[in-house]
Amino acid sequence: MANESVVGMTKEKAIAKLKRQGLSVRISREEGKSFMVTADMRWDRMNLVIEGGKVIKASIG
Repeated sequence: MANESVVGMTKEKAIAKLKRQGLSVRISREEGKSFMVTADMRWDRMNLVIEGGKVIKASIG
């Protein structure tokens, strides 16, 4: 699944890979800072959590 395949990647590589797969990308938290996100569920969007420049969590939504 796409979400597991990007965990551990750099932010830039993960975004590029997900976009090639036709998914939109949203950063929900980066380096300890959380961002406001909408509550709508989208199956074509991946939410990423970034720490230390790498993806530590990825989820559809």
